[in-house]
Amino acid sequence: MNPQPFTALSTEELKKKAKTLKLAVIFMGFSVLIMLICGIIVSMKKGFSALAVTPVAFTPLLIIFSIQLKQVNNELKKRETA
Repeated sequence: MNPQPFTALSTEELKKKAKTLKLAVIFMGFSVLIMLICGIIVSMKKGFSALAVTPVAFTPLLIIFSIQLKQVNNELKKRETA
């Protein structure tokens, strides 16, 4: 299934997508922060573990969601001015 370009979506669909992406970015950011803190604490107490690298593994998802949110917001701004 190929994702639709943002220009093919209606304004209401874009607003819904923006709301969903905003929640995803907030949740992923919070999760990465918690994983980072837990990884540091566990590494200090027990030495290096796989938990220490999980924030690095999830950071690309956070970046992708942030970029998509920015693209959706830009498309919404274009439609408001047009």
